[in-house]
Amino acid sequence: MNCAFCQTTMKVYESNSPAPFVFDGESDRVCRDCDDFVSAARFFARTQEQAQYIQSLLEMAFHQRETRKESMKHL
Repeated sequence: MNCAFCQTTMKVYESNSPAPFVFDGESDRVCRDCDDFVSAARFFARTQEQAQYIQSLLEMAFHQRETRKESMKHL
């Protein structure tokens, strides 16, 4: 099973619900590290529109992190 945000491989028992930031049902789960961000973001999402905006920010941050990791491999 892979994290819905950072794609880290994880065990089912390590996964957490990303609701309301991932809308593809129960099959999408997040790792413990990403769940820290999801939990903090839940405090700020009051509407579905705000949840979608925060989801976009989270996804962008995780993609930037992965891009940075890949770039560091080639230095």
